[in-house]
Amino acid sequence: MTGIDALAVARLCHKLGCGRTTPGSSIKYEPGVVLLKQVGEKVDKDEPLMEIHLANDNPAPPEVSIETIITIADDSNGNPVPLIIKLVD
Repeated sequence: MTGIDALAVARLCHKLGCGRTTPGSSIKYEPGVVLLKQVGEKVDKDEPLMEIHLANDNPAPPEVSIETIITIADDSNGNPVPLIIKLVD
């Protein structure tokens, strides 16, 4: 796995009902996203990459394309992708 779009994850969480849309609104503790892999980890075909948890009052998940959230690239050498490319002083 070579990348995760954090903003896309945040938008998905918002569609699930996480967080507040207005000050003082109630918080739902059921919905959320659990990322099962980290950037740089090897991913096998048909391996789950994330879990989507729904709120009790939301029976169907929002439509989402995993390709817009997680980037997977083939490294033919089998080398892990570095998490830190360079340090900036």
